Formats: sequence, C-alpha cells, structure tokens
Amino acid sequence: MPIVVAMLLGIACSGPAFAQEPVTIEATSARTFSQLPEQWKAVLDSHGSQLVTSVNGLSVTVVEIWWSKAVPGMEKAPVLPQVNYSRLKPGAVVGLLYFPAESPEYFREDSRDQKLKPGFYTLRYAQLSADPSDDQPSPYRDFVLLSPLDADQKPDQALPSERLIQLSRRASRSQSPAAISLVPPNPAYKHLPFVIDDDSGQCILQANIHVAADGKHVQEIPLAIVLITPTKMEVGDS
Repeated sequence: MPIVVAMLLGIACSGPAFAQEPVTIEATSARTFSQLPEQWKAVLDSHGSQLVTSVNGLSVTVVEIWWSKAVPGMEKAPVLPQVNYSRLKPGAVVGLLYFPAESPEYFREDSRDQKLKPGFYTLRYAQLSADPSDDQPSPYRDFVLLSPLDADQKPDQALPSERLIQLSRRASRSQSPAAISLVPPNPAYKHLPFVIDDDSGQCILQANIHVAADGKHVQEIPLAIVLITPTKMEVGDS
C-alpha cells in the first residue's frame, strides 16, 4: 500500500503584507533535469514536481524537486525522541531541489529564514538539535540539509555529519547550515502528488519516496518537508 510523503511549504518575507496566490503542482521539465551532472541523474527519479504560483499576474515556478530512486536506510531503525525518520540513514541523499532565477527571494528561504540563491541544491538527511536562536523552533529533530550541487560530488555515498554541515554552510553563507525541517506526514491524502495550501501561506506537497534499508528491498515511506515558512511582517506592519 502506498505511504504518503508530505512536504510543507509556506512563504516568508519581511516588509508589507501581501496576498499569497494559490500554489499548484506540475511535473518538472525534462530540460531542467538534463542540466544535472550524470552522477546525479543516475540516483534521481527524473519525474519530479514543481510548485507554481502567480506573482503580479504572471505564472512563476517557485521550486522544482526530484526524489532519490532509493534513499539508503537503516536495517533496524532506532527509536529516538523527536525523530520521525530514523529509518533514513543520516547523511544520505533524499533528493535534489532547484530554485529558478525567477523565483522571488521570499520563496527561497530555509526553515531558519536564511536567504538562498537561485540554483540547484542537494538534499541530505540529518538529525539536528534545536537552534537556540530560533524564535519558532521545530518540535522535531529531522531535517534535510541543502548543499550547492557543485560542492556535492558523491551522491552515492552518505556524508559524515561534520562534512555535511560544512557543505551546507556554503548554501546558507553563514555559520548555520541551510536546513529544511521534516515533519510528520498527513496520511489522509492518498492521490499523490498533491498540494494543500492554507491562508497562513503554508502549503503541503505530498508525494512518495523510496527507501532501501539493505540496498536491495525498496519500500515507500512517508516524508514531510517544510520548504518555505509562512508570511512574516516587520513590527509596525498592518
């Protein structure tokens, strides 16, 4: 039976409030996927998803994402507090993300509101502690860390935590790695992929990923990833 992968999205920006247009899901273009290095094409499912919205009356692709054909997993997943994805091997590639040049900056943020440049980013699984500087920390320790594609050369290998954080700092251009929260999936949605957005600016994209616990037997498991945070306003905005 298929198991749901959920992906939460929202929008974050400082400055005046604005009305968010609905976000829809479409298939990714083969043209974008063809730009990837061969070693990455080999490990990714070419049938990805892109999220599209309207900005000033024009249709704009916010982000494109491709999942791994088989994410390396743990044969015996440990039970850990605040961890929902212990079945995934830390440091393993979960997928790859692309921010087009036309994607507005307020869509190109990680879960800590760090601005990200347009381009391709690899997504690797990590278990992190709460950031004390985060005013709205995630209750969960599951994340994917983003690294610039040209800095991540070994998609078939899981990276040690220190090396992964080092690479991810190149994406954030700060001491904090570029991190996207993983949250529990909503099993109510069965027809995938599927997008749900709400009035806060948060959206949920649900899809399936595949995990190979022993390198042979592949299973579908749920994954929920927070790509963009809800709208924020500066003090004094109304």
